[in-house]
Amino acid sequence: MKHVSLFVVVLFSASVNSADWPVASSSLATWPVSGKSLRDVSLFFSHDDSAGVNQKDCAGGTKPYKHLGVDIVADANTAVVAVDAGVVKKIGSYGPGSGWYVAVESGSGTNKWTTVYGHINDAGRPINGAIVKTGSSIGSVYDMHDKGDVPHLHFGIRPGAFSDGNSQSGMDCTSLKGFVDPLAYLKNPVYITTDDTGAINTMLGTWTTSSSNTGLPYPFYFGTGYKVQLSSSKGSFTFSSTIAQAGTYSIFARWTVEESTISNSNRDTSVTYQTLQSGRVLATKSLNQADSSKRGKWVEISPGITLAKGSVLVILKSNSYPQGKYVIADAVMFVKQ
Repeated sequence: MKHVSLFVVVLFSASVNSADWPVASSSLATWPVSGKSLRDVSLFFSHDDSAGVNQKDCAGGTKPYKHLGVDIVADANTAVVAVDAGVVKKIGSYGPGSGWYVAVESGSGTNKWTTVYGHINDAGRPINGAIVKTGSSIGSVYDMHDKGDVPHLHFGIRPGAFSDGNSQSGMDCTSLKGFVDPLAYLKNPVYITTDDTGAINTMLGTWTTSSSNTGLPYPFYFGTGYKVQLSSSKGSFTFSSTIAQAGTYSIFARWTVEESTISNSNRDTSVTYQTLQSGRVLATKSLNQADSSKRGKWVEISPGITLAKGSVLVILKSNSYPQGKYVIADAVMFVKQ
């Protein structure tokens, strides 16, 4: 999911030296959205304009926008909590239809860091100067359906003390520096994501590459695009992934939407995802890609299967040939339990 709102607070500090960054990898056990986990992350961190993760305009410009945090899908009004104790240093509005953000400074002396919670409701948010504890309420998730987006929390981490370096007008994308990938600091499982562009993926039938998002201000797809096939012709798409650590994994898939009504009305209503390793079928899941409630989300296709180290395949195909609607191959993700 690519959200339309701007990240409107720029956080600067005199130093972002890693020696001043006291939070160890995977040390933040509290997720900012209660009950959520990696499986609910729809848009990942990108500090590189060329990454192609979030190709959208910044402040009206044409430069690809860095996505300096993660978007965690959650129902509107879901509780948002602080991942660490600190002081609220900034509260601001993203503008109409996108909610508010809260910036919290944690640590002391030169060992400080700032966390940012975006797209929250006005009601229930803390005030500037409020002291929060780990797990304290930051507010609740804002309903962004009026902006054509699914409700979600934007969460970012930046080493260093808080300093408000800019306003929401005239924001310069190039000035947003120093943020780190939150998933490196939140306690989360091992995960592997395979996009449709994977070098060892295979296709049967006629599949085309698309990045269309007709009628929407941003793409819903993962990565730079997705593969599409009409179910009026037979075929399949195989995601090929490599498991580096043996163990039990949950497996997820996602697909996009492009209609201005966000209805998925031209999507195939019956597709199958089949997971295989060493020629053995481990799991089979049938899904309706026309189900708009699952658009732009990671949808579980296996709740937990044992995988050995090595290659694993997820094969997507239509069950409704020759329905004549679109089958979408976007991405799959493996989350180690």
